[in-house]
Amino acid sequence: MKALYVLFAAASLALVAPSARATTPGTDDPTETARKATAREKVAAAAKAAKAAKAVKKSSAYRFYKFKAGLNHSMLVLLGLEDSKAITSPAKRDRQLHIHQKHLKTKAKLEAKARRRRTTHLFG
Repeated sequence: MKALYVLFAAASLALVAPSARATTPGTDDPTETARKATAREKVAAAAKAAKAAKAVKKSSAYRFYKFKAGLNHSMLVLLGLEDSKAITSPAKRDRQLHIHQKHLKTKAKLEAKARRRRTTHLFG
């Protein structure tokens, strides 16, 4: 039994040793090794943070908070104390319209200038 164990250990070392040697880089540059280790740590930290964020969103407390916030907003809309998110308020709509009209006016002026520049040589 002991001989079988020794044979098994020697065979596993023989199989593992070449693959370990093949994966190590030929140059032992300490800065490169440190850079790679830092990169691995950053990736691991990002994965851990993403997993934690996902866990928070799946938690019942977070889902209840979102439900409660939505219900609260719905009640305020129903009471007329807050505007619905689907409806644009008249003041905001007027402001958007004014900005759009101003933009169109400026664009028309620039196009007219460009047209005059292109056609002045035909008349003069």
